[in-house]
Amino acid sequence: NEGKYFYVDTFFTNIAPATVYSTLAHEFQHMIHFGVKFLTPLTQGEEGKSSSTWFNEMLSMLCEDMMQTKLGISDENSPLFRLPRFCANYILSGITDWLDGDYVNISYATAYTFGAYLARNYGGPDLIKKIAQCSEVDKNAITYALGQAGKNETFKSVFTKYPRALTLSKDPEITFDRTVKISTAYDGYYYPMKAFNIFEVAVLLEERTLYGPGLLSYNAQYELRPNGFSLHRVAWLTPAEVGTGGTMSLPFSSYVADGTSVLLLVQPYDE
Repeated sequence: NEGKYFYVDTFFTNIAPATVYSTLAHEFQHMIHFGVKFLTPLTQGEEGKSSSTWFNEMLSMLCEDMMQTKLGISDENSPLFRLPRFCANYILSGITDWLDGDYVNISYATAYTFGAYLARNYGGPDLIKKIAQCSEVDKNAITYALGQAGKNETFKSVFTKYPRALTLSKDPEITFDRTVKISTAYDGYYYPMKAFNIFEVAVLLEERTLYGPGLLSYNAQYELRPNGFSLHRVAWLTPAEVGTGGTMSLPFSSYVADGTSVLLLVQPYDE
């Protein structure tokens, strides 16, 4: 065949056309991505670059994200449907990781959620355009695009701030609950990426409905995946329990594995 074709299963086209529309946007990004990152450099006498799967899939899901309104896609047929899987299973797949087999959908969910965080906090579709169109790939592309967008950030710095968006429901600066779009419309469309509240994402676990990213107990231990993390609730104290002095102490073990950081986040108590 060796042509510019997309093959779509007619069975799914008939029973779930909205999903197919969103999938076509997803696959269209893959096609352009291969051209920009690999083929175009070859025409300029340079070496083409191959993206890691997590990076390529993240951009394709963000393409679906910014085309959702244009295509009239419901949340159930957009990448937002991946959020419950992320909230329940983020510990199993890191951002720069990619699992196979039965676990691959967890990696899709992890890649999308991180991309959604990037877009809604560091420049929206304009940032994603810079990531997609530059000659860099993977972490380097994100760092490069952040610099081009005038942000004093790198992949590492935005990754370090990522847990804030997943744990601090009252953080006004780092949040998913922000609609972003381009400044100048193309054919009347602003490519909006709409706000959502990740702390209202419902997750069914063992016949219980929980909300938001799962918080582990303070002593739970997991082997972290590449650029992965675990979120733990250390304490949940009322103002009366803290006392009038307003202070408390949290003892930590001195052992931290190489390449691992500990981030302590404090949020005001809410009745």
